[in-house]
Amino acid sequence: MKDRFAADMEGVHRVIVSYSMNLRTSCADYWALQRLHDALLATVSEVTGKEAPWIGRTLTGPRTSPDK
Repeated sequence: MKDRFAADMEGVHRVIVSYSMNLRTSCADYWALQRLHDALLATVSEVTGKEAPWIGRTLTGPRTSPDK
């Protein structure tokens, strides 16, 4: 079940990343997607007990907004 969850979340991750690549980093939607992405990664870690396996392959880890 945890493997299926992680696989499904990888699909959500890909959608978030592909959409955010079309936005400027100064755009509020971009940073909203980044917060969503960070929450996704945290949820995968919480549910599965390990880091999202696809992050190391694609180098799309959490980013820091200019507001922080």
